[in-house]
Amino acid sequence: TGAWSSLTYEVLEKEGKIDKLAEVMSKAGAYFSLAAVVGSLVGAPIFKYAPRLPFLLFFICIFLSGIVAMQIKYHKPKNKPTLSSLLATTKDGIKFMLGSQKLMGLMVLTIAMTTSRMLMNQNIIQPYQINIGVDVALIGVTAAIIQMIQTGVMAWAYKVANKVGYEVSLIITVLAPAVAVLMMSQVSSLASLGFIFVYCAGQAFKEPIAGFLALKLMVPTHRATMASTSSVLSSVIVGLLLPLGGKTIDLYGLNYTLILLSVWMVGVGGMGIAIYNYGKK
Repeated sequence: TGAWSSLTYEVLEKEGKIDKLAEVMSKAGAYFSLAAVVGSLVGAPIFKYAPRLPFLLFFICIFLSGIVAMQIKYHKPKNKPTLSSLLATTKDGIKFMLGSQKLMGLMVLTIAMTTSRMLMNQNIIQPYQINIGVDVALIGVTAAIIQMIQTGVMAWAYKVANKVGYEVSLIITVLAPAVAVLMMSQVSSLASLGFIFVYCAGQAFKEPIAGFLALKLMVPTHRATMASTSSVLSSVIVGLLLPLGGKTIDLYGLNYTLILLSVWMVGVGGMGIAIYNYGKK
């Protein structure tokens, strides 16, 4: 993630199109989501009739992607990096990352929303759909609908952010999913599918917005290290929190967990936004 976002920034900066960063990140996210839609629709039938073929297709796609990536021209350092210089750069990048209150605020926001997203995707959305009456055979259809919604949201996220402002957009990324989850805990009917769609749309809206804001704050010479540090720290903390979410579901059930999840997003996500808004660069 850090390498991809940093390379995107560097290529656009070199081409004098850095003002298109938000648009590029939004559309790239939409393309990734669209690929997931296509994969969901064709992957299952292919696996059913040729179980080994998806793995071969995966290898071919990765191989072709590598060839395309090698064609990208990027800035190469004049001096060949050594192990000591790489370690020093990594150390400085981590220090810059932890020293930026605004970046730490975005990381707290990411932890809040990613913990919610992982818990919803892995433990809640499918059993919740069965509880409200969705046939098991149709869960794949709702998954495809979710991916299509996320594709559209990501493609237009930068336009919404430019119109309403990025600070307001950050608030939307927290409130929309939090309210949707709270409503899911109160409405146990097929109408709750709409709340699931709103939740997933809010999560999709966050990705390009928070990513764009973070890249703008990072030190150019240490951008990849800082982005990777943020990603690793967030992933570790989310990984430690997920078992607590699963235990809560086992002890108190889905509805109570959904209420706690809504409170979690507003509390921790709101704290991250506050740190970002009032923190020093």
